[in-house]
Parts: sequence; C-alpha cells; structure tokens
Amino acid sequence: MNKWEKCLGVKFPTCKMTGLCCRVASPSLPVVELIKKAAEGDSFARDFLCLFVPYQSIEEARAISSEVVENSLMQAEKSSKFQSKDQVVFFRCRYLEGKNKCLVYEDRPQLCRDYPDTPFIVMPHDCGFKEWSKECKKKYADLAKDFENLKQMQEILKCSPVEKLNPVRITMYTTFLISPSSSWLR
Repeated sequence: MNKWEKCLGVKFPTCKMTGLCCRVASPSLPVVELIKKAAEGDSFARDFLCLFVPYQSIEEARAISSEVVENSLMQAEKSSKFQSKDQVVFFRCRYLEGKNKCLVYEDRPQLCRDYPDTPFIVMPHDCGFKEWSKECKKKYADLAKDFENLKQMQEILKCSPVEKLNPVRITMYTTFLISPSSSWLR
C-alpha cells in the first residue's frame, strides 16, 4: 500500500502506461546536487543516474512533452533549490522501448516501484496518477488547516485564563473536546 494511501485514505490508482514519466523526467533538484547525493550513497540519486540519461537540450525534451517541460520549469522557478531555470535538466529512461515497454520491469529499482512517491511532482494531464495527486493535495491542505486550528486553540487555552475567555468560545472548545459525537477522546 502506498504511504499516501495509507495516511490519507486516497486509493492509489493504476498506471495508464503513457510512459511520459520515463520519457521526460526531471529531478526536483539541480543535477550537481543529484550527483553529490549519489556520491554520498543516496539510493534514489544513484538509481536515477543509472537509469536515466539526459537530453542534449530542453528542446529535445519539449518535443516529447512540452506540458511536462513547461510545468517543470515553472516549478523550478518557485523552488529555492534552483537558482535559475537553466539548472533544470530533463532525462529519459535508457530501458524504455517501443510502446512504453520497460526492458527491466521485473528487476526495476525501488524508485520505479514507488513511483510516484509523492503527489507533489509534475505530472501530465492524462497521467493515471493526476486525479490521485489532486485528491492527496486537497486532503493534505485540509490536514494542514486542521493542524493550524488546533495550534491556535492550544495557544488560546494555554495563554488565556479560562475566566477571561469568551463564554461562547468555552462552550465551543468544551463541545469539541468532550462531545460524544465529535470527540477524539473516546
């Protein structure tokens, strides 16, 4: 079971076998950093560099999927890991042939078996994991909001004497914490 499915309850879909994840891949960090991680023994970095070969140019990758290239470049601009879009390198898997057939499928490394290991990666619109990614991101955002709300409640309860709290708030917090129908303290 995928860790995101396990944590968020979002069913992990079946791959549509478009092959774009193998034909146009870009790591989420500059290649220099990827090589450094591989030299330090990082298994993902080592596997990635063993499996994938770089395109000679962005244009070569863009000819395969302009959507993936443009979205990856846009994400790189937002990321603090990249100083410029020029640091983004696109790769293709050396073991993909013909109609998206993997030549080492039975012996593929863990990074391929775990793909996608996060919903926060660039995916083409027709990828079988796109809707899963959207649903995971939504649930993740909802959890982040819930967490912020709990932190705010904790601060209010910790920092304010109960008698100084608004009576409506006291009722709301008490109901939240001890109501049999909604309490997490069962």
